[in-house]
Amino acid sequence: MDIFLDYKCNNNCRFCCVRDCKFIKPVNQVIKEIKSAKEVNFTGGEPTLRKDLKDFIEYAGQKKVILTTNGRVFSNKKMAGDLVGAGLNEAVVSVHGNEKTHDYLTQTKGSFNQTIKGLDNLKESVPVRAKILVNDMNYRILPKIVEMLLEKVKGICFIYPIVEGNLLKHLWLVPRFESIEKYLHESIKNAEENGLNAEVLNVPPCFLRGHEKNISKEHGLEKEKSFVKPEACKSCSYNQECSGISKDYVNLKGENVKPVI
Repeated sequence: MDIFLDYKCNNNCRFCCVRDCKFIKPVNQVIKEIKSAKEVNFTGGEPTLRKDLKDFIEYAGQKKVILTTNGRVFSNKKMAGDLVGAGLNEAVVSVHGNEKTHDYLTQTKGSFNQTIKGLDNLKESVPVRAKILVNDMNYRILPKIVEMLLEKVKGICFIYPIVEGNLLKHLWLVPRFESIEKYLHESIKNAEENGLNAEVLNVPPCFLRGHEKNISKEHGLEKEKSFVKPEACKSCSYNQECSGISKDYVNLKGENVKPVI
């Protein structure tokens, strides 16, 4: 179960889909959700900004505890040790480029170095996966980002952006599917050849031919009404299992799909 603690963050990512949300989940609600879950993933915003995060991890007891984070606070090795000692089992860390690109996208100078140091501190004690928000600033360097992460993480999730929040102010960051296609294929291949698990979120299978198994079972867009299927989708062999493409994508980029016959 994903447990959103609040939407505060020490980054200000240009593509963040929740940046304008104002919400802090009450302690009693967090406890209720922990009780009902088989495993928990604390997320946000940036969950490490909650001063009671360690208490929540301890309360989860023997349940698997995952933390989705930008990793910056873990540049302090003691913080990493404290949360692992409290029961943290796994971390998912956001990495969006090299130093120049990452800091530009997060609008936070020094965030890349803190994130990488935090990731390195975490991986000494728990498995770490990376997530990369694929956008028009970083898709050309995806293979290099993967190369940088090969010795640091056990898996990578490539996420196509959701047009909400901060991204509404930076729509030029939304890439075309056909532009990112070859870079995704190369990155997935490199990750898997080196023993990493690779997943892709929010990209339709017609742009992942040969890597359809890498499509994440999760979905970044929760409501079916957010999707549309162009006429060309009717002839696609994936028509029954594919949700189509988001209406936001169609509005920005058009109905460019490539049906698999």
